[in-house]
Order: sequence, then structure tokens, then C-alpha cells
Amino acid sequence: MEAIKTSNTTTRCLVLIRVIRRSDFPTLINIYRQCFREPPWFEEFEENEVLADFRQACQWPETIFLVAEISKRVAGAAIAYDLCRKPEVNDLVLPDGRVIYTAEVFVDRRYRGNGLAKILIFSHLALAKIRGFTHLAVRTSVDQPVIQHIFCDLLGAQIVTEQNVVSTKVIDGVARQLPDRRIIMIGKVPELALSQTLRAVWPAAQATISL
Repeated sequence: MEAIKTSNTTTRCLVLIRVIRRSDFPTLINIYRQCFREPPWFEEFEENEVLADFRQACQWPETIFLVAEISKRVAGAAIAYDLCRKPEVNDLVLPDGRVIYTAEVFVDRRYRGNGLAKILIFSHLALAKIRGFTHLAVRTSVDQPVIQHIFCDLLGAQIVTEQNVVSTKVIDGVARQLPDRRIIMIGKVPELALSQTLRAVWPAAQATISL
């Protein structure tokens, strides 16, 4: 795959996008928990809770669970599956076609700012398109600009509805029930995701980023 230039720095690192392995779980659980402790989420998840969610996703035959490695170190992941698995979203939008739902995208803070989330998203959407998915969906916080930029500005999705939710946020060590606004974006899986991602034989999709 051609290099994806994301920085002006001179150090180039190989990124490997591959399917999940059982041995990845401990590292990915730590990264996931780290990400959700940060704004805008401020949420605390138990290890067993995250592990159960990962295992559940892996049991669904259509699930796409991709891992990003940088210099042989696990740096992040993306999880996607059929929107019908997420009824609280599916029932709100009732989209046409077969819809891939991007459930999770999380990246170790040490590797952020270099386009790794975009690589993960484009990679799983490319595979989804090959598997016959025609549309995409994602839900995120209204205060999460990175996901909004990738899905709306780069992939052409549109915000179709909002949800007002109450979640438990841990701020300064104190758990509080606080309101939050979530947005749901829907769009077609574009050829852009396929053409920019599958320049190499799947599943060994590779790119380089600058660190």
C-alpha cells in the first residue's frame, strides 16, 4: 500500500492492519480503558466488562475486528458489525441496505495525531464493502470532532439524529450521573475507502505513518 503521509517529521514507522488475535486482548483492554477515561467520555470500565464485549463481538460472524500494529506493537483497534446488533441505533434510523456499524475505534495516546484512526476506519470499511455492506453508521459524542471529521468530511456521511443520554462519568475521582449528547451518522460505504486501503493483498494491509 502506498504510504499515507500524516506528519512532517522524518521518522517513518510501518503500520500493519490485521485481524484480532486472542493474545491482543490484554493490551487492547488497557488501551480501551485508557481512552474512555479521557474527555469527552470520562468513563471507567472494568477489565472483565471490556473483555466480555470483545468476546461477544468476536462471536458474530460478520464482525470486523481489526488491530493496528506499529513496529510490532499493538497501537489501537476498530470493531464493526451489522447495525442490527445495535437496536438502540438501528431503530432510530431504519436505513436502507446492509449497514456496517462502527462500534469502536480506539488508539493508544502515544500514537495519536498521525492518522491511525483514519487508517483503521478506512480498512474496516474496505473489508465491509467486499463483504457486501452498502451503508455505514456510527454513533459518537457531539464533542468528538475526530470521528465526525472522518465520517462526515472524508466519507460523506450525514448526521441524521441525536440522542440525549445520561452516563456515569468519573471526574476527579468522583462518579457522577451527567447528561451527554450523542450523534448518529449514516452514509454509503464509498469507493474511497476501498481504493485507498486495498492496495495490498488482504489481510496484510500495510501503510506507513510518521512519528
